[in-house]
Amino acid sequence: MTVLPEKMQEARYRLSYDRPYLSTILYSLVGVEKPGMGTMGVDASFRLYYDAEWVSKQDSIELGGVLYHEVGHVLRSHHGRAEALGLTHDPVGGFVWNLAADAEINDDLLAENVKLPAGCVTPTLLGKKDGLTAEEYLEAAGGKVTV
Repeated sequence: MTVLPEKMQEARYRLSYDRPYLSTILYSLVGVEKPGMGTMGVDASFRLYYDAEWVSKQDSIELGGVLYHEVGHVLRSHHGRAEALGLTHDPVGGFVWNLAADAEINDDLLAENVKLPAGCVTPTLLGKKDGLTAEEYLEAAGGKVTV
């Protein structure tokens, strides 16, 4: 387990102050430094992967938005839903699923005026409207839903 960089701790604190209902998950995430990743990510075991160099270059408000985004993956059970679709051991399908899951989260965050990094995945980027599920975005991103 790694102690989160101060900037991430600040962003986490600010997010938990603004949205206290997220505090339990935010403070349950276990930081795992992953140099060269170029972003952040979370897995089903509440591990929060991050690239410390990338974190250091982010605005703390935007970093809070990314943390909120990562919590969204946990709350929406994206890993379990990907597993149900048979995508957890398929690198290409898993990548496409992640794009679809990102769109499912980001349209809601942007509607809340949460600041996210430029170039984040949105439904518009996938040629779809806001408010759909990751499964619906999956088809737009080139994946197939077989359930």
